[in-house]
Amino acid sequence: MTTPQRKLPVIVVAVDPGITTGIAVFKFSDDDAEYLEHHQWEDPDTAWRVIHNLVHYWQAGYDTILVVEQFDKRPGIINPDFTPKYIGRDIANNIDDVEIVWQIPGAAMNLVKPVSAKGNKGGDHLKRFGWYLRSNVHANDAARHAIVYAVDVLHHMPTILRGWPKPKDDD
Repeated sequence: MTTPQRKLPVIVVAVDPGITTGIAVFKFSDDDAEYLEHHQWEDPDTAWRVIHNLVHYWQAGYDTILVVEQFDKRPGIINPDFTPKYIGRDIANNIDDVEIVWQIPGAAMNLVKPVSAKGNKGGDHLKRFGWYLRSNVHANDAARHAIVYAVDVLHHMPTILRGWPKPKDDD
């Protein structure tokens, strides 16, 4: 069963949880994508409240989606940081008036590569979109989640045309 196409415009509040939680807010409309605001929240215990307030603010005027990177403990990692897991739990337990989309870890990093990604020789791929923020690593990671949602779920052509990698020509 396919998910029906969401009616635009839609606000996407994207979250990359961690010791410093990155938050990026985008508006995707029929003919444009706007990067509205970003935050880097450094208190894991209150991150869900900040996210909740942002969602409520944007819900007043728009259909709003919350996209959050889910926590998966990776095999072979000794003493992992469980902060993202606890932030995700707080979001799930305290924010129940908006659709929450849990995005698999790595999806955003693999599809919209940061400069640190293995094999990435072209710089941070957010620059192709014009949404790269210098010295905002965590907000940039959240923006990657919003972009992947826009392309994979919304099939948002303005975002795709703006900077999504094009398949290599088979000359």
